[in-house]
Amino acid sequence: MLAKLFPFSYKANSVGSLVLYIVLYIILPALLGVVSSIVSIIPLLGGILVWVLGIISGLLGIYCFVGIVVALLVFFKVIK
Repeated sequence: MLAKLFPFSYKANSVGSLVLYIVLYIILPALLGVVSSIVSIIPLLGGILVWVLGIISGLLGIYCFVGIVVALLVFFKVIK
């Protein structure tokens, strides 16, 4: 079940791939934050889009945090 939800986390077999996936999981929410700040400049739709992007950003942040935890658990062979 976890392998279907977090496919990148289950590929963390070496230190290099683990670092790569952790960096990927950190960059994704930051990139969405940058997009959200750029969209906030739009006067008419900015408020609504920032609100929607805030919800998506929060969910993506949770997903990325759990993805990092799963990648670490797979790397240390706690789960298979």
